[in-house]
Amino acid sequence: SIVYGCVCGEDPHSSTDPTSPTKAPERRRLRTRIYDWLGADASVAAVPSTGSADPQKPVAQKRTYGVLCLMSRVPLFVLLFNILHWLRDELLSAPELLELLNRVALDERTLLEGIDISGIYHNVSRLKIQLPRPLLCDWSDMIGLYNAPPLGEVSHTAARWQGAWALSVLLSRSDGLVGETLATLLAATLLEQKVLLLGDVPRISAMALLLRSLLWPFRWLHLFLSAPPPKGLLSMPLLDSPFPVMLVVSMLPEEWGYKTQYALPPEVVTGVLKHDHVQISQQLETTGGVRQHNLRLPGGRHKAFVTQAAQTKQRLRNRHLDLHSAVESIQTAAEDEVGRLAELLRTYALEQIARTKLELVSSGRCDAKLTYDRCIDIDLFTAWLTAEGREEGSTKDSVSFYTTFFQTQLSLDYMSEVLSAQACADDALSSPGKLGGGSALDDAGSSASTGLPGGKAPSPEREDANTSPVDTACNER
Repeated sequence: SIVYGCVCGEDPHSSTDPTSPTKAPERRRLRTRIYDWLGADASVAAVPSTGSADPQKPVAQKRTYGVLCLMSRVPLFVLLFNILHWLRDELLSAPELLELLNRVALDERTLLEGIDISGIYHNVSRLKIQLPRPLLCDWSDMIGLYNAPPLGEVSHTAARWQGAWALSVLLSRSDGLVGETLATLLAATLLEQKVLLLGDVPRISAMALLLRSLLWPFRWLHLFLSAPPPKGLLSMPLLDSPFPVMLVVSMLPEEWGYKTQYALPPEVVTGVLKHDHVQISQQLETTGGVRQHNLRLPGGRHKAFVTQAAQTKQRLRNRHLDLHSAVESIQTAAEDEVGRLAELLRTYALEQIARTKLELVSSGRCDAKLTYDRCIDIDLFTAWLTAEGREEGSTKDSVSFYTTFFQTQLSLDYMSEVLSAQACADDALSSPGKLGGGSALDDAGSSASTGLPGGKAPSPEREDANTSPVDTACNER
């Protein structure tokens, strides 16, 4: 599970709400305080007076504000920042308030009535909870958020809440990023490129969280830092890693040895958020042949998403939409684009399963190892994709995107989930006293299309040379 950390400055004059527009000097002060919290002493410092009769005697005190941090596994960021607001005003009451909050159950009643904190804060009676997006599961299921199946409805709800908050931050502070920049960075993330985000902390952190959330039902399984790393980590050549990464920094660290983003390795896609620009090297080339000019969502979907985002933002500026409705519209459009990729892979996997069953019909059971090998075969996938009549393989750019995506860990992980659901459905149908009748292929299709609720990723540590990920996942069930 993911643990989220929300931070705010102790300075009572700064806002705890990241969605509120912030003046440049205040942003610099907040960034300084965050860096102090990460790696320096933030205590009160004595400043000697240069014109004092006794230069050894401090005559003035300059206060350096610290940073408050609240950790939670539930991505209700508006609630968390409201809590930080109250904690900053009454820090001594923190133990009592946090103890109360940890006793409160997340349910429909709490959502309607709020949390009674009148016994702690006399100037406020209840702490209200506003869901960023509707709940996709029962409240009772949210108890299992800590170990929820990655592709189930609980995980989907958490991803939506995370993305909705991040999108509201960007629309409130820098809506220009929600368009071409977001679409290009999403394409780079789906293709598991090394993604580096440069800019002020609120924007780069929100963009990183948004990109990760929009991947559902896929999962980012690589290094992910949504806040600038402390100085101790900057000595590590993070961009030289042999695997994909997603990093955020305010500016390029001297320790990395790159003076500008133009000098970065060609496999690094850099979002310069201050200037609403994505820097892509001319030398970039993915395993499927995607280059600088065609690092875009495939099949005309890139332009369609950017156009819809622009129309939604215009309606928001004209006050024909409120912020919540604008977030829902853009988030749904982005989710639809990723959903098309998931549906393509699911269709391919189920066709390979059906093909293997026909060849092995005499055995009465599908050979899981053979099915898995076929599902991850890039040559078979390319031939299937470019078959006559399939729209996704009609252009060279689309084929380059899909074949690159097919070879990512995102794709392989999702494919394992589809195969696991199918194999377990077959087991259930073939076991006496369990399900009877119907088609296992149909059952797997309906399960996969909803994100495979209840699915479990295979554990590589428990596999042996004769066990496929499908067998492992079913055995664990």
